[in-house]
Parts: sequence; C-alpha cells; structure tokens
Amino acid sequence: MRKILLACSIIVLVSTLNAQQSDKKLSNFINKEYSVIYLGHSGWAIKTKNNFLIFDYQENGFIWEKQPAKNLLSGYINPAEIKDYNVFVFTSHEHLDHYDPLILDWEKDIENITYFFGWDFSSEDTYHCLKTPRSQYKDETIEVYTINSQHSGVFESAFLIKIDGIVIYHNGDYKGDYKNDYKYLKSKTENIDIAFSNSDPDEDSQYFQQSKLLMQQFGIKHFFPMHSINKEKEFKILAKMIEDQGVQVMVHCAEIKGDKFILKMN
Repeated sequence: MRKILLACSIIVLVSTLNAQQSDKKLSNFINKEYSVIYLGHSGWAIKTKNNFLIFDYQENGFIWEKQPAKNLLSGYINPAEIKDYNVFVFTSHEHLDHYDPLILDWEKDIENITYFFGWDFSSEDTYHCLKTPRSQYKDETIEVYTINSQHSGVFESAFLIKIDGIVIYHNGDYKGDYKNDYKYLKSKTENIDIAFSNSDPDEDSQYFQQSKLLMQQFGIKHFFPMHSINKEKEFKILAKMIEDQGVQVMVHCAEIKGDKFILKMN
C-alpha cells in the first residue's frame, strides 16, 4: 500500500510540474505584444497589446493528424487559460469547418468576452451579428468592417479589424467581388498589418488572385495562408508563388496545429 501511495504521489507531482511548465511556456509566449497561434484550418488566436482575438475556431469537425493535450500551446482553446483577457471571438459563417457551437460555452468562464458572427446567427443582444453586406461595428476598443459573399448557399463575411493600433484581416471563405470590396476597405484603412487568407497554389484561382491584390493594395506586413487542413505543406508552395510574383510581404507558413509566431510591427 505504501508503494502504491508513493507511486500516486509521484504521478501527481509530475503532473503538477508539467502543468506549471506549460503555464510558464504559455505565459512567456502570450505576454509578447503580438503573437499568433495556428488553431487549424482557418482558426487563429492573436494576442495584441491588450486583447485576445480568436477566428473561425472549431475542434469537432475534423480529425487532426496529431491529437495532443487540449491547451492553447497545442492549438486548442482552453477558456481557463485566457479567462483574464479581454477576448473577441469571430466566426465568418455557419459551415462547420469554420463554426463550432462549443465557442458559446466559453462565456461561462471568460468574463470579458465579445462575439462577432458574420451572418444572422442570433437575435440576442449579447451577440454582434454582422448580417448585412458591408456591416460595421465600432466602440472605444475595436472597429470591425465586413465584406461579404455567398458560399455554398450561406451568407458569409470577411473581417477587417482595427484594434490596439493595428489592422487585421481575416478572409473566412470570402470569394466575392473583391476588386470593388477592396476599394471599400481602402476607405477604412490604407494598410493591413496581419492578414489571414485562403491558400490555393494555383495562379489562375480567384483565391490566389484576390490574396495577391490584397497584398499589393494594402502593403501587408504579415501574411498567413490558411484553409488547408492536413495539407499545410501547400502553404510553402503558395509562399514561393508569391515571391515569384514579386510581391513584398512576409509569409508565415504554419505546419501543424499549435504552431506559434511572434510578430514585429515596426
């Protein structure tokens, strides 16, 4: 019995130490002014100076090649890890590779959480539903603007966000009249600091053409390809295509869910 109790004590101690080490690693990373974590497919977490943003999160719609412990460092949202932050959650449209209903459970643990949906999700005032073309929202902390398209029968939004002195763009599955829509976005900002847009290693595809024009018109500092679950190797192909096109932009290629990036804005 004493041996069994000793073994249990060792296991508990090791588990505690591992948890503390994980918390320290997360703190060291997330306390940087600008950090990004790949949450898989089109999902991203961004820590800015004072806020925490999450885009198109889902974890039940796919089977990932690797299934690590479910914490932020491995690409999963654990609300207990971010409960002390001011959190903004964005969902571009209702397709299950971009929307997971479990995100609604986070408000039980996170006091300061705000949701933005790119379609007519709910009539409740607690959720900001940007359900009309070129919707916008503005308060003392954040500005949000959308451009829109129809995708496989549903209304969807791409988000342009101003927060903490930087500008972020998340494409969702947007595939619309991008030349005119970019003119509209140009009336809101001259430059974009961080952009997430669909990966398509085909120069003739609309996704490639609209991403290329986005980079050219908005002088993007940091570009993240996305929307290629378990095919992230295509991101490097896209990066090479962008380089060959002579577009000046820093392309960050995630390789696996949980990949982390620290960004410089100067």
